[in-house]
Amino acid sequence: MFAQNTSALAPVWFIAHGGPMTLHQPEHPAHRHWKKIAADIRSQQPPLKGLVFISAHWQADPSEVSGKDMGVLVNDDESNPLLYDYYGFPQEMYELKLNSHNPPWLNSLVRETLNSEGLNAVNTQRGIDHGVFIALLAGFGEHGTGLPPMVQVSLPPQDAQGDDTQDGIRALRLGRALRALRSKGIAIVGGGQPVHNLGDFRHTFRTGEKTTVPYSVPFAQALTAAVCPPSSGTNDRGEPKRWEAAKRLFQNQYYRGAHPTSEHLLPALVALGAAQDEEEGKEEFEMNQGPLAWNMYKWGGSK
Repeated sequence: MFAQNTSALAPVWFIAHGGPMTLHQPEHPAHRHWKKIAADIRSQQPPLKGLVFISAHWQADPSEVSGKDMGVLVNDDESNPLLYDYYGFPQEMYELKLNSHNPPWLNSLVRETLNSEGLNAVNTQRGIDHGVFIALLAGFGEHGTGLPPMVQVSLPPQDAQGDDTQDGIRALRLGRALRALRSKGIAIVGGGQPVHNLGDFRHTFRTGEKTTVPYSVPFAQALTAAVCPPSSGTNDRGEPKRWEAAKRLFQNQYYRGAHPTSEHLLPALVALGAAQDEEEGKEEFEMNQGPLAWNMYKWGGSK
């Protein structure tokens, strides 16, 4: 059996999505990297036909997917309206606009692909949240110049017993179900945050203290070590062996400090699942701000 030529596949990205204020901080290194990602999206050869986004800010409720563990929602609103899913920001943050298009052929293809892979994918009228649109606005502007058609897919439901490792396994499986789209010119993008402790971040912002948190750097390093190396075969369940390292992140001693809740880590595991087993990930950007880390990764693509 021959390995698939991964350079012929549309790429996978994991983006640290940040928040509304970062959009208006063009000097922020992450903002500058968002622009680089946008340029990379525009320059892919052959040109990308579409983007599928998975954000930390959309997780299916079991009631929406017939109680299926591997149920997901697929947005089929063609205009991709923005969901201002944040509070306490200046009024202009609630007037942001992004021109993007979610054509029926794209959301139908995504839904059909997921269903063919054994998931329960259900259409819904929603829109795109800030885990998607902040980075895109920075890179493409409100007119969406050069932005391919795009659709957002939810994360699967949270584990009923509150087992974060099970959430991680579901994220990996969702990514694997999305893999087939890459051969059709559709890139996969996860939007989350490698370290995301808003309680500590707000304390730092409120007090002005420049305290060093012990969990941030080692957990971000553990994430990079888990998602970048290519896999060396499969385990007895037919899963890439590097998934084991990804699942161990939830037992990492720094995990709970870095992620009081799991949702901002899960899109990174969706991205890893969408990568081919032998496909090496590249850490394209690294930045640590204590309670927030900004590592961003890419797998495959034309450059």
